Amino acid sequence: MIISHILKDSNYKLTQFKAHQIEELENSIFEKELKNGKAPYIKCKVRNKDIKLTPEEIVRQLFLIQLHEDLGKTLLTREQTGNVQPYVNIPNFSNLIVPLIDKKIQTRFEKLKENIELVKTKYVYDEKYKT
Repeated sequence: MIISHILKDSNYKLTQFKAHQIEELENSIFEKELKNGKAPYIKCKVRNKDIKLTPEEIVRQLFLIQLHEDLGKTLLTREQTGNVQPYVNIPNFSNLIVPLIDKKIQTRFEKLKENIELVKTKYVYDEKYKT
């Protein structure tokens, strides 16, 4: 295992990570040719860049795998219901506050909208027939 070889002289331990998470990281390691030989690299899960593997980077990437696996996917699948609009379902609407607007205010908004349309029409007319 490349990971155990990199971590052998460091104080980092992998006891808090699951075996399949370590295996996932191990499987994503590739080597890059450098001037002084080959070095292990990994594609960073956040920056999407090739990062040279160091003990710190191994632990950082394993924490990202763990967070994504344990928290991210769980939160997303919990809310998905198969609707046309994902993550929107009836329980989400039960807490939605819908204001009831007085009929007089609604009428004023309608008149305001009509006045705005008249102003737009006049502006378009004036621009079109400018001399």
